Order: sequence, then structure tokens, then C-alpha cells
Amino acid sequence: MRVLAVVVALGILASTTEAAERRAVRTITEVLLTFSHSPSPADREALEEILNDQAATACERVVARILLNVRHIVSAEDKRTLEAMITDQTIPESLRTLSAVIVNLTHTINDADRRTLKALLE
Repeated sequence: MRVLAVVVALGILASTTEAAERRAVRTITEVLLTFSHSPSPADREALEEILNDQAATACERVVARILLNVRHIVSAEDKRTLEAMITDQTIPESLRTLSAVIVNLTHTINDADRRTLKALLE
């Protein structure tokens, strides 16, 4: 019985974590799909919610913070951080994808990245 309780608890925790990740990834994706030069006031608010969300992972917070800092392009330091995240196989694929899109960002996203982001929302 005890093992079953632990398995059930881990399943609930995993689904809660997955739901939180999906929420953060979805929010960042939606911000990127409408991104133009810098985050709008509404985008800033949504990204700051991720930064303040205790359920958000450290990687989600890093991506949200970097996107908050974008002014036309990503800073050199933030670009290095994102590039490290892209190659880190321990980071969820969705966050590596978002990192790659942000690295490519120049004022707005390109058409190929737009298609990639739309696929993340499915």
C-alpha cells in the first residue's frame, strides 16, 4: 500500500509540474508569436508572472527573464546563456526550442520560427 501511495503522489506531482511547464512554455510562446522589437506592457506582465511563479522551473525563469530584456536583439551575455541551454540535453525540448527562437530573434521572429512555435502550441 505504501509503495502505491508514493507512486500516486509522484504521478500527481509530475502532472502538476508538467501543467506548470506547459503554462510557462505556452505563455512564452504566445509572447514570441506577437513579439515586435521589445515586450509589450501586457507581455512584460505575463513574463513577470512566470518569474514570480513558484511552480516555474529555473530554466523557465531564465528564458522569461531573457525575453524581458530583449530590445530588438538578445544581448551577447544572454545569447551565450541561451546557446548553453540549447545544447543541454537535460533541459526539456520545448525550452531548448524557445531558446533557439530567441537566439534567432532580430526585431521579430522569422517565418520558420513562427511555424515551430505554432507547433509547440498544438
